Amino acid sequence: MTQRRQTGNAGEDRAATFLERRGFVIVARNWSCRYGELDLIAREAATVVFVEVRVRKSTLDQARASIGTRKIARLTASAFCYLQEHGLEQCDWRIDVVTLSGDHIEHIPHAIEGGA
Repeated sequence: MTQRRQTGNAGEDRAATFLERRGFVIVARNWSCRYGELDLIAREAATVVFVEVRVRKSTLDQARASIGTRKIARLTASAFCYLQEHGLEQCDWRIDVVTLSGDHIEHIPHAIEGGA
């Protein structure tokens, strides 16, 4: 496993723990389809939450800024694919971002437009 993948896995572990402590239920990790991969899929009450995890050695602002239009399109397409595959098209959903930089962690609900 590459150093980058190890860092990503550790970040996803931290993000999942962070969200679980706030009442989220993690239902899937690293779910893939032809459009891309979703780092975390969680439930917050009746809402499906797709979570993009960004780990950076730099600032949280740079972690947030690292999500470009192409990545947003892939995340949105992957979210639609997951919803369709699981019969959840009518469900409330959103895409959040969790950024990690050093000891700092930030959760940004509704970070990416497209959710219901």
